[in-house]
Amino acid sequence: MAVEIKVSVYTNGDDAFVAWAPSDFIAGCRGFLLERGRKVGATEKIETVENRVGFTKDRPKSGDHRPSDVWPFQRFNWTDHAADVGNVVRYRVTAMMSTGPGKPLIKGASSDWTEWKTLATDAGGGFSCYFNRGLVLSQFVARYMAKNRLTPAAFKKSLQTNGDAKFRAFLEGDLGLRMVGLTQGAGDELHAALYELGDATLETALIGLGPRLHLILANG
Repeated sequence: MAVEIKVSVYTNGDDAFVAWAPSDFIAGCRGFLLERGRKVGATEKIETVENRVGFTKDRPKSGDHRPSDVWPFQRFNWTDHAADVGNVVRYRVTAMMSTGPGKPLIKGASSDWTEWKTLATDAGGGFSCYFNRGLVLSQFVARYMAKNRLTPAAFKKSLQTNGDAKFRAFLEGDLGLRMVGLTQGAGDELHAALYELGDATLETALIGLGPRLHLILANG
């Protein structure tokens, strides 16, 4: 009986979480190729999702990444950070098979394409959900600090002001844009409850609302 691979996709406004499971053990499987289909206008662009965990024989260095048909995912789920709000995507998973030492991997059993999923902030019931990106992205942040020769103190200070605009925009994600946007488009009044507010740009925007702002602050 042929092995089937079942794939499920869950999305929010920032990422797509892909999980898969084969119906049986796949002898000779060295991991899985993950492909992304992305709607671009009236067409579809097929992309190979890259993996950042390589084989020992390739002597991967920190930050290295290769297509998942070369470095297949040796796991059963992946969060696709390359999918962004507004994107319409679908996924396919294929087992990558060994044909012998030193030989290229070949494709084995493959799943069907999943249904199309749209990354959206609408959470239903009149609510929307936005995300930023925390500093728990330790490897990414460590490489950034080393490249720019920043101490932890200097790095933190740069984030509290404008600092590196491109890097700051990456960290604040859609949440930062939306929060500042709310202050600019507020009508008569704005009600907010914020935890550990420490962003100069947002603080300036909030102060600009004057008595129209009703704010609850908290720290942990």
